[in-house]
Amino acid sequence: MKGSTGNMGARSMSALAADLQDIGASGDLAGAARKLERLEEEYNRVRPTLAELVKGE
Repeated sequence: MKGSTGNMGARSMSALAADLQDIGASGDLAGAARKLERLEEEYNRVRPTLAELVKGE
């Protein structure tokens, strides 16, 4: 997810996905739920723009 969103220019979403990946790799899931909420919020923010990019292909 971090790579795909980064390739599409959704940098904040990519950074959040990278953070979640790091949290998962560490095995300490403290903060994962809040980070996931932030990722969902960011997705909802960029979704219209991403949809336009897909239409343009």
